[in-house]
Amino acid sequence: MSGTTTSNLGAAAGSVATSPPVIAPSRLTLADIARLLVILAGAFMVVLDFFIVLVALPSIADDLAATPGQLQLIVAGYGIANAAGLIAGGKLGDLIGRRRMFLLGMALFGLTSVACGLSTSGLMLVVARFAQGAAGALLHPQVLALLGLNFPGDKRPRAFAAYAMAMGLAGVAGQLLGGALIELNFAQTGWRSCFFINAPVALAAIVLGLRLLDRETPPASAKQLDLMGIALTATALTCLIVPLTYGRESLSGVANAALLATAVALAMAFARSQRRRAASGLAVMVPPSVVAARHFRLGVATIMVFYCGVASFYFVLGLHLQFTLALSALQSGGVFAILGGAFFVASMSSSYLARALKRPLVEVGALVLAAGHLLQMAVAAAGGGIGVVWIPLLVEGAGIGLVMAPLVSLALSRLPSQHAGVAAGILSTMQSTGNALGVAVVGFFYIAGLWLPADLVMGHTRFAEALTLLAVLALAVWVLARRIRAEADQTA
Repeated sequence: MSGTTTSNLGAAAGSVATSPPVIAPSRLTLADIARLLVILAGAFMVVLDFFIVLVALPSIADDLAATPGQLQLIVAGYGIANAAGLIAGGKLGDLIGRRRMFLLGMALFGLTSVACGLSTSGLMLVVARFAQGAAGALLHPQVLALLGLNFPGDKRPRAFAAYAMAMGLAGVAGQLLGGALIELNFAQTGWRSCFFINAPVALAAIVLGLRLLDRETPPASAKQLDLMGIALTATALTCLIVPLTYGRESLSGVANAALLATAVALAMAFARSQRRRAASGLAVMVPPSVVAARHFRLGVATIMVFYCGVASFYFVLGLHLQFTLALSALQSGGVFAILGGAFFVASMSSSYLARALKRPLVEVGALVLAAGHLLQMAVAAAGGGIGVVWIPLLVEGAGIGLVMAPLVSLALSRLPSQHAGVAAGILSTMQSTGNALGVAVVGFFYIAGLWLPADLVMGHTRFAEALTLLAVLALAVWVLARRIRAEADQTA
């Protein structure tokens, strides 16, 4: 669910900024369908692998003796590497060709997935997940461009409709598929099969992609990469996340403080670097002319806060279901399917609800989400089991769906069309950053007492505390969305 919009940002940018005429979609041939499946496999796997690991965390903890901080980094590390590399991945596609970069990214994603499955320690899996996230950052930005290249004219609407469906399916199916694979325990692989499954899919996509995907000539005008910006971004995010996760249990207080101070210093150095490079006409990751718009800055902040809350909610919910409520991985995946069902109903009804309510859906959805978290908090505080947990899940899923559908359009609505592409890249990066930060920050409050002696009351209490923070984040989305609307009214 969280990943649904990650890749829809580029599509949303183009539709919001340029408002193309409606084209009646034509039928796709069998060759078109095969080509479409190859392209969508890349985006599907990248989104799926953020979610599929959530239900595997308890099994990983048991098998690898992974610490709580390592479990957080197994999730957040993937997001850090993905966030740092998304813009670079898109520009590499411009430089050497989308088809070539897609196939290379697919190969690297398959290899790093195998490395994840072969890990023999928590630390080894953390490193492999960083590498897998980086490979995903090379792969994912090529998908929308390849859809445009391979499905011209009146075939494009069907291709993009299939893309949106695939992203939604990846978000919903991740936990359920992960639970089924762990329960099946094929060849005694257990949780490792959640990663191994990517290898045959990647191999098939590469073989078919070599035959089916159209070749293109990279534009001669493509700018060089901002390698300094990439390095500063990746290092700053790592210095920020590590003290909140692994550093809490393995590093001294002085070392953690030094890492946090370094993150701030690197962020300031990144801002100065972007201004200097833009003034010199060099390639930048974040063009100052784009972020100068206050409306867009508010939109970036809203997206980061929203996904910070969504990703961390999935993280703590998965742990709560298995550690506190003692559900199996498959049962936990089934509970996530309830959340996904409410999300889809709300998303599909968003246009109708916007007309009926005559209120901005982002604001309405944020309040619904906050109410759902508070209701879930009350259930946890009362020690409620799975028989009642599903009720607030319906409210929470609906709130997420109401916010996610219009949020990107809200952030991009005032930008000129020439900035749509780079703005979409920035928003994609901020979403992945929010995913990583959420798991680190909210997970810090929840996971600190998780490995204390088994205590059902303690498990419910930790979950209730995390939900309080999640409700605050949802209310922050409501406040920011209202400020965006006020800013738009002032400039109208």
